[in-house]
Amino acid sequence: MIKQYLDEALSTCETLLPSQPPTPPDTAPASAPTSSEPLVQIEQEWMEACQTVANILTSMGFIQEAYPWRSMAFDPVPNSAKFYAESGRVCSQCEAWEQAIYFCRRTLEYDPDNAAVHRQLAQVYYRIGDRTAETQTLDHLLAQRPEAATAEGHYQLGQVLRGQDQLSKAIACYQRAIEQDGQYADAYYALGDLWTQQGNQAQTVELFQQMVEQLPETAQAHYRLGRAYRQTQQPEQAIAAFRTAIRLDSHLHWAYMGLLNILMQRRLWDEAIATCESVITAAEQETTEPPEIKNIAWAYCFMGNAQAKKGDRHLATRAHQSAFALRGWPQAAERNYQFGLNWFSENIPVWAEYIAPMNELSALRHPLKMLSLGDQDDSSLLWLVDTVLIEPDDQLTCLTDQASDSLQQNRAKLSQPDKLVIQEGDTQTQLEALLEETFNWVYVQSDCKQADYLQSVSIHLWRSLKVSGLICFKDYHWQHPSDPSQSSKVGIDAFIAAVGDRAEILCRSHQVILRKRH
Repeated sequence: MIKQYLDEALSTCETLLPSQPPTPPDTAPASAPTSSEPLVQIEQEWMEACQTVANILTSMGFIQEAYPWRSMAFDPVPNSAKFYAESGRVCSQCEAWEQAIYFCRRTLEYDPDNAAVHRQLAQVYYRIGDRTAETQTLDHLLAQRPEAATAEGHYQLGQVLRGQDQLSKAIACYQRAIEQDGQYADAYYALGDLWTQQGNQAQTVELFQQMVEQLPETAQAHYRLGRAYRQTQQPEQAIAAFRTAIRLDSHLHWAYMGLLNILMQRRLWDEAIATCESVITAAEQETTEPPEIKNIAWAYCFMGNAQAKKGDRHLATRAHQSAFALRGWPQAAERNYQFGLNWFSENIPVWAEYIAPMNELSALRHPLKMLSLGDQDDSSLLWLVDTVLIEPDDQLTCLTDQASDSLQQNRAKLSQPDKLVIQEGDTQTQLEALLEETFNWVYVQSDCKQADYLQSVSIHLWRSLKVSGLICFKDYHWQHPSDPSQSSKVGIDAFIAAVGDRAEILCRSHQVILRKRH
């Protein structure tokens, strides 16, 4: 209702504006409105209308936005450009996007060089998802008044162009933003991400070296530099950068992860374990709410894997059970499942996000049928049975050449082991025997990650997936050490291209999750 009052008040103000056509501000006559009403009456009505707008804005909590309207109330002659500009700002605050566009455009009729309004209009187009109009607005501003474009404006245009896959233009925008403001952090991050995607690793290193010079106390800058060093096979420099990031921000877990990955690659198991223990100890002593310990499942995961590499399966199991408990799976410890090398705890938040809706109508839904190709990661199978397959007829089938001893032993500890069906034998034969549109969820975790194999098996698995079902691939970034063409990414991307618009990409990181549209 109050928004309706605001609309009416703005409409009243607009009827009291001068009726002459727009002219540039420096040539516009300072004459009174050509209305037939007496000037004093116009001034009084204008004052009351502006005060009404100010009062409504104040009642809506827009205190700062109300000040210009109280000032405009005392203008002897209503200023059209100012009225439309302030109206556009108010409507943007209220998320009344169509009205905001109207008022911004009207402002530019009177004041075409108003850079602030151009940027505001572009922001409105961004909010409603009109990327073409957003780009045109920003391009026009940069063409007409390049000196008026702020670093933020260049960055904003770069983001739009990046979304339109115009990467070379986006890169140029990010570079101009950095040239204009050497401490514009978001521009560094965006430019570094694009250069990394394009394989320009050396340029990425130089970029973040520049950033840490400009922002030496910014932990994220040192973390990004460490990541760039790691990608260019400079482990010593990467370790130093990660340690600096951690010193600046002891809660920057990505820096710890970067450091731990290098320690694990260099087989420095004891140093990795000690690093994880320091994180866990600090978290246990944390007094803030919520406790930081809730965010360190990753530290237990790394510690468990380092202990597994050392050959201590007992300590590895305890660490992984702690990680799973922090991820909301206490049954892993309660049933004393045994684990060795295991990264699944880091996948649980993503899986839970996409699988949870399957159980929203558990009392009415059909039984869930799930499939796993391979048993390399047996903890994922146990988690599905314990937390997702909650109805009596729900079932998970695992296709494998030969089930591992670990899977068989852990399966026996399930409260309902019959829900996990293990089918041993030649997997290719088993894939060819799958029925169409049978499964709600398919997990591809085969030991074989080469491109041609993944592309081949995915066709069979896709056929067995129900419409609206999900298929998940692990190890998206795996690459054969001697043949880069034989990588998981190549095979998965080829499969995605083959199914085209029949698949909706829900997640693409170290794992890929697709939904079958039809």
